[in-house]
Amino acid sequence: MHNVRKLLLIILFTSQLSFSQAEKDDYKLYSIILSDILEFGKTSKKDSILLIEKYENQFKKSDYEIFDPKYDSVTKLDYSFVSIYKDTVFLKRLLKEQILKKIIVDLTSDFKNYPKIKTDLLNINNLFIQPISSEKFSSFFGKKGWRKNSWKRINRKYGIGQVVELSKIHYEKNLASVYFGVRCGGLCGNGGFVIFEKINGQWEILTTINMWES
Repeated sequence: MHNVRKLLLIILFTSQLSFSQAEKDDYKLYSIILSDILEFGKTSKKDSILLIEKYENQFKKSDYEIFDPKYDSVTKLDYSFVSIYKDTVFLKRLLKEQILKKIIVDLTSDFKNYPKIKTDLLNINNLFIQPISSEKFSSFFGKKGWRKNSWKRINRKYGIGQVVELSKIHYEKNLASVYFGVRCGGLCGNGGFVIFEKINGQWEILTTINMWES
């Protein structure tokens, strides 16, 4: 009985360590997106954003069809995915490496259990982050998704005109992927995927894939 109890404690301790490391990696990658991809906090002037606390997917699965494993090819060649075709190194790896194919398929197949993001764990200089629920943000636009002066009302209430959303992060060995979106008005914003690779213990951006822009 004593040995069983000891084993259970070891398993519990190990799982807590694993969770802590995963959470640490999550916020490291989120911070890279905010600072390096979206370039918040890069100037002497302090930036401010609203961050959706818990991402809610609004896309159909077909909207995510970047890679078609059945035919071993990239599925689309249009403006939305122009960045992937400029990144020929990644494109060659995508068509060659099974692990890259799998992580993209996983990213576009799992739309559940998005985590609530803890803004206090995002440590970026010159960036003020205010959380907002997805429901609260949507309420400014009404049931039809559009309401006159919605963005003016958001700016008036929060003093902030940019809203960021981040999906959960998918890990596969030394790779990770996440969806991000930033909105700043009716015809202002963009979103896409970031693929990360861990090299010598450090996360680096492997490529970004544009999904939409307005």
